[in-house]
Amino acid sequence: MFRFAYAGIALAFFGLSTAGADDVRSARIEGVVRDADQRPIAGATVLINRTTDARPEGGLPSTKTGPKGEYALELRYQGATPIVVREIWASATGHVRRQEMKARPLKDGAVERVDFQLARGEVLAGEIRIPPTSTRGGAKQPENARYVLEVDGEGFRQYHVAEGGRFEIYVPAGVYAIRCLNQPGAEWSGLKSGRRDLKLEPKPVVLDEKRKGLLFDQVWSAVDSRYSYFIVKPDVDWDALRAMYRPRALQAGDLDQFVGVLRAMLAHLKDPHVWIDRSGRIEACYQSPPYERNWNRAATLAALEEEGRVDCGFAIVGKTKGDGFGYFLMVRQSAADDLGVRKAASAIVALRDVPGFIVDLRQANGGDERKAQAIASLFCRKDAVYALSKYRAGDRHDAFGKDFPRTLVASPRPFARPVVCLIGPGAVSSGEGFVMMMKALPRVTTVGRPTRGASGNPKPFDLPGMNTAVFFSRWVDMTPDGQTFEGIGLKPDVLVEHTAKPHDELDPTLRKGIDVLRERCRTLKSQ
Repeated sequence: MFRFAYAGIALAFFGLSTAGADDVRSARIEGVVRDADQRPIAGATVLINRTTDARPEGGLPSTKTGPKGEYALELRYQGATPIVVREIWASATGHVRRQEMKARPLKDGAVERVDFQLARGEVLAGEIRIPPTSTRGGAKQPENARYVLEVDGEGFRQYHVAEGGRFEIYVPAGVYAIRCLNQPGAEWSGLKSGRRDLKLEPKPVVLDEKRKGLLFDQVWSAVDSRYSYFIVKPDVDWDALRAMYRPRALQAGDLDQFVGVLRAMLAHLKDPHVWIDRSGRIEACYQSPPYERNWNRAATLAALEEEGRVDCGFAIVGKTKGDGFGYFLMVRQSAADDLGVRKAASAIVALRDVPGFIVDLRQANGGDERKAQAIASLFCRKDAVYALSKYRAGDRHDAFGKDFPRTLVASPRPFARPVVCLIGPGAVSSGEGFVMMMKALPRVTTVGRPTRGASGNPKPFDLPGMNTAVFFSRWVDMTPDGQTFEGIGLKPDVLVEHTAKPHDELDPTLRKGIDVLRERCRTLKSQ
């Protein structure tokens, strides 16, 4: 349940615009790729790696050079703001990759010429071997492993990706260091160029008593000084837990046992946003108790018209039978991606004329809060502060800095009719952020049961040289009036008391939501 929040993210972040297809602009970058002797290189890869301002339609383009080393990259974007190209890369087998990082603002119809000259390079190639479930041994990483590598040499630094753990990089002759940016402690030095047989494995972890004590103290102190929710956990005596678990950590026979001691100590926080990441394997420290669901997926889908229903991957958008209300059904928030969000937003915009809308967040299980903002903004007529957050700012567990507002940005053409938002304990983490966005809007009525009450915005604390990181909550999430809902949840405007059993065959929460929306629509019509 990762949690990310950024205030004031507009719909343009996802490439969504109320403009039509005729508003699409295009610009082009073209040129030639040559070697050090000015001979053209055929089959070289040229790509745009980064842009700002206007967002490119369909992602960032890449291409291969033709027989004479020529290439052309077309950028399509919407809106009057020019797209600014920040990075262009050119690479070819046997040559050092060249990166052009000049800012190039491109207006509609612009053609910019960028030629490349690539120097010959020596190879650095091989395999990253980080065991997927343990820091011991030398097991190969699975085929879908993806590592971001920082390659350092004298006067040289580049970033590359090792897909499936395999890499082939061309560098000037010399000695290099490679560091895995997404694997704490995985780094190697003294690597001479010209080798294809590199087998890079983490160094064996040696845990003597001194190191175990140092690592334990570092974790305990990091949580003591940065963990955000001690203020709602008065029964947790963190000093006493240190006295209890430190001797056990010193007695741990290996890394598995040591991590087990940390998990046992952290479990006392009873926080689902606290876990340990071991080389990509997540080990929970606390298992949240089961909750009674208040939804019935089959009953909900049966209430929607089949014609015109749009499956966006993470959500479904359609209309209810009979009333013709718009319906946004969250299926799995954590599965949302930019394409799915754009698809859902377009489907919602297409239902602008329905009499009312239901936003069903009963299964909003958390993810990237920016994507939730892109949907909620479609119902927002005026910028609204929907939440506050604060962070630790002192040694005392109750010492915090200032409150930071999180703002939902209004849509130029929002849905202006009544909205019902269905909520329940399945809404958690950034799903609760989504709920707060909807609660901040004056035409929205929330119906259902309280949300889970677990929102921590976890961040890692790396254990040096261990390929292990401890994640724990870093903020206090609050409603706009400064109320903390951790362990409590967000309450609905209309409470539906039904337990999970009635939802096995029917969906009482949905039926109540439809009744409430009908009444809101009648009231608005009579005004």
